[in-house]
Amino acid sequence: MARKAILERRSGRPHSSIDPVALGLMMQDIDWQDGLAHPAVQLLRLIMDNIPQAIFWKDRNSVYVWCNRNFANDAGYEDPEEVSGKTDFDLPWTREEAEWYRKIDQQVMETDTPIYQLYETQTHADGQLTWVVTNKIPLHDPEGNVVGVLGTYEDITELKLKEEELRKAREELEIRVQERTAAEREQRAFAEALRDISATLNSTLNLNEVLDRILAEIQRIVPHQMATIILVRGQQGCVVRAQPAGSIENEGEWFDLTKYSNLITLLQTKSPLIIVLKLPFANFLIAVSCHLVSYLKPDQTQRALAKSPS
Repeated sequence: MARKAILERRSGRPHSSIDPVALGLMMQDIDWQDGLAHPAVQLLRLIMDNIPQAIFWKDRNSVYVWCNRNFANDAGYEDPEEVSGKTDFDLPWTREEAEWYRKIDQQVMETDTPIYQLYETQTHADGQLTWVVTNKIPLHDPEGNVVGVLGTYEDITELKLKEEELRKAREELEIRVQERTAAEREQRAFAEALRDISATLNSTLNLNEVLDRILAEIQRIVPHQMATIILVRGQQGCVVRAQPAGSIENEGEWFDLTKYSNLITLLQTKSPLIIVLKLPFANFLIAVSCHLVSYLKPDQTQRALAKSPS
């Protein structure tokens, strides 16, 4: 998971089971002259230490004044008092995260405007990278001056992981659908080619016409510059048709198949073969149409030859 300081910012109501606005108003009603020893502060701390969210309060310089126990634990401390007086640079967050947190603090305080549902990363003291959704609101003194920022956040790491799993699952599904669609399209093309070839075989005794139709269908399915049809008999082969005409020397003459490794592979696997050639090369009969090997039965070619006029 990338260590970006923020994923996105969403508008709307605070993402929290507590309302940071109400909490801020409660804190602003407290007489802060007595500081953290004020009974109301002690009562508020007792309440805040027993809720699932993390809560913190920073002064105008983004120095931590107070936090609840959940926040302290995330920062690697047992006692929230240990966080007081520290900045984000003193806590286990990455420098990027610390700079981002302080930037948002200043934005909230300078504009006197709260920010809700800020999706951020947070690195804990144990090195674990988590995702949190944060709310920040400005705090005011009795005269209405901004004196700090109050923040709450909730860990949504599990939710983010599930979202990531769903995203990957959707991508995999889309890839499979695309692959299946492409495969079905290819199968339809091959089926149509075989249908047309079969129709030609059943409609004419002219071998040349049959061979030309086969090469034409191959060109339609697999665009190419050169193709051949080779008649195989044992270890011997004979190029009976080539496209373009005359592109193969000794067309119509029998030759030893074992001299050409690509043809041997086709005979052994009886499957289409794709060859990446790097010049110069030797012992390869280049203009081999191997895509119909798996689709034309040998006896069909023999029947076509048998129908051919002598």
